[in-house]
Amino acid sequence: AERLREKANGEARKRRALHNQLVDLQGNIRVYCRVRPVLEHERKSGQAGVVVDLEDEGEVALRQSHASRDQEDRFEFDQVFAPESSQAQVFEQVEPLALSALDGYNVCIFAYGQTGSGKTY
Repeated sequence: AERLREKANGEARKRRALHNQLVDLQGNIRVYCRVRPVLEHERKSGQAGVVVDLEDEGEVALRQSHASRDQEDRFEFDQVFAPESSQAQVFEQVEPLALSALDGYNVCIFAYGQTGSGKTY
C-alpha cells in the first residue's frame, strides 16, 4: 500500500509540473471577453443602439449610430464568449488557472465591467 501511495504522489507531482508548463506556454496574461445580452429594459427604452458582432473566435466589432455619423470599433481578445455562452464554457477556459492556484502558483483573475453586468456570476 505504501508503494502505491508513493507512486500516486509521484504521478501527481508529474501532472502538476506538466500542467503548469502548459499554462506557461499559453501565456501568463490572457484577455477574455464575455458579451452580455441586451436587457429587456434597454430594448424598450431604445438604448440597444449598439450592435455587437462576433466576427470570429477572438474579435468583437461594436457598431454605433450617432446623429452625425456611424462608428465602428474592433477589439481583439484571446477568447470571446457570446451572450448565449454558458458558465461551463467560460469555466473551461479558466479552469487551468484555477488548477494552478490549487497547485500553489500565484494566479489572478480580474473581472472588469459595468455595475450589474454579471462579473461575480
